[in-house]
Amino acid sequence: MKDGARSVQIGLLILAILIPLLVFRPSKDCFLLPKETFSQVFIVVIFACWLINCIKKGRLSLLYSPLNKPMLAFILICGLSLFYAHSPYSGLRELRVLVSYGLVFLLAINNMRGTAHTDRLVTAMMFAGLLSSIYGILQYYNIDLFPWIAELGPRRKVFSTHGNVQFLAGYLILLLPVGVGFLLSNVAKAKRLFTAFAIVPMYICLMMTYGRGAWISLFISILLIAVIIGRRRFTIQRRRWVLTALTVIILVTVLFSLSGPLQRRGLTIASQMSTLFEQRTETVAGRWLTWQVCGSMMKDYRLLGIGLGNFKFRYPDYLGVFLSDEKGVSYRAYASRKLRAHNDYLQVGVEMGLVGAVVLGWCICTFLIVGVPSLRRVERERFPLVAGMVGGILAISIYALIFFPFQVSTIGLSFFLIMALLSGEVSHGKVKTFSFSRLTSRRKFILIEAIVILAIFFSTIATRPLVADVYYRRGLTHVRNNELHQAMANYLKGLSWDPDRGELHFEAGYVELTKTYYDKAIEEFQKSLKTLNSELIYYHMANAYAKKGMLKEAISHYKKAIAIRPAFSAAHTNLGNVYAREGRWKETVKWYKRAIGSNPGEIGARLNLASYWFREGNREKAVKLWEEVLEIDPKNQEVKDYLEKFGK
Repeated sequence: MKDGARSVQIGLLILAILIPLLVFRPSKDCFLLPKETFSQVFIVVIFACWLINCIKKGRLSLLYSPLNKPMLAFILICGLSLFYAHSPYSGLRELRVLVSYGLVFLLAINNMRGTAHTDRLVTAMMFAGLLSSIYGILQYYNIDLFPWIAELGPRRKVFSTHGNVQFLAGYLILLLPVGVGFLLSNVAKAKRLFTAFAIVPMYICLMMTYGRGAWISLFISILLIAVIIGRRRFTIQRRRWVLTALTVIILVTVLFSLSGPLQRRGLTIASQMSTLFEQRTETVAGRWLTWQVCGSMMKDYRLLGIGLGNFKFRYPDYLGVFLSDEKGVSYRAYASRKLRAHNDYLQVGVEMGLVGAVVLGWCICTFLIVGVPSLRRVERERFPLVAGMVGGILAISIYALIFFPFQVSTIGLSFFLIMALLSGEVSHGKVKTFSFSRLTSRRKFILIEAIVILAIFFSTIATRPLVADVYYRRGLTHVRNNELHQAMANYLKGLSWDPDRGELHFEAGYVELTKTYYDKAIEEFQKSLKTLNSELIYYHMANAYAKKGMLKEAISHYKKAIAIRPAFSAAHTNLGNVYAREGRWKETVKWYKRAIGSNPGEIGARLNLASYWFREGNREKAVKLWEEVLEIDPKNQEVKDYLEKFGK
């Protein structure tokens, strides 16, 4: 019995340390996807070991938590949404992530009982946060121990092993309040010193991310901790720790508020925060655009939503409609293909509708109504840690208003680990036991075999996307080297592991298009549309139809690409070319003009339109367009010759 519980405890400790630090170089998505894959496989193995141990000892004991029912209901609703979603494949990855959160919560709350286990897990999370922060600080000063990681991530950003500066910031604001609470709790002096040593670089690294949303979220959570803890009386020694922690926080904040040698990017906290009030910055305007489009989506799918994981599939269509409207024209410069709503609550409303929003509200209310008041019953010596856990949970809950932390496995798993520890601290020890004593030895053996088979099955399913991603990256590398045959071979291998991967079908179609195999290209593009919705797919498919002489199909697909991205100048130009082939000159001129209007630097449409006006005898308009081309491209010798010959 003890050995079985110990194996689960060790597994959760390993999970808490390795997941934030894991990077897998061979895959294209070498940060997020490997973390998801490893965590899911590891959790399935730990869960299977736990169940097998329970069967062997003849009973399964589950600690009661008020969050059990709402969390289970939310996962079930998400699973049911796949039946009416346009692309169930897109939701399967998200569902696996949600299930892994539920399982890690179940494992932690039932196997990490007691202060000793809680302290070990918190210490493990502090250790992972310390390593991530040290690496991030080194990156800030252009010191990278692993240059290949720097090449894979965003340039001149502090992202550590998380691959994204916002992922790192979210992870740190979750751990920092927990670390402060742990520092003030009644723990061994060595653990307290280590926690203090970890908190300082974590806070410094957070400042170096320049994550305004993360700063605000942490500030609010720290205020909450101060209000909660401030009502309790502490010993003189605890007060010293509090004053020391506040002094460090204030000192670091002041250093990053002043211009100086520490400011590698030349930014201060004040200058970074001031951009929040500039409505036309890329971040602010882009988020506001996304949220307005989400509002339109929710109006059309009020009750059940569009289905889990289908936001990225539906969003481009609604974005195109919004940008085509008069009020959306001013947002075209900030439009981009979004995979997420940058607001987890809003995305739940879009994907799960009113039903999902209600269940999510049930989860939140359960935590607020049952969990927070339970703080009064916590032992005095453990109270600061519990308050820190509440602060970390609150920080991420606020951060979810402007980002998507629950869709990042590192943050999500750490969040639910802390949630489980918090539930264990405030619970009354209510345990429900399920007995297996009536099962014969043969039935127990069959049940264990079934668990092992299912664990292998689900682990294989979780691993397949990562293997496909490895071949995906290899294929892209071959394309850059103009090795199309090798690229196609890798794409096909990737599709054998993940047959519905839209990106693989798209890249395979692009290779076929380059090799002038137009029918095969169109077939691959059509397959990619089952799980992707991008203007580039329609654009390249239209190019393939145009090459085949199927002009009506080409026109249709160019217009679909433009509907998604109204300022897609290349599609406007090519559509004008197709109309020219049909002899529909009025439409030709219209789309060339739209191409020029959507992109002031468009050359192809200007040259084609100049040729049309020259043939029509309107030399003045042709010369004007040639002059515009020369302003954009002064080295264009062909245009210089035209102007020298006909410009007089």
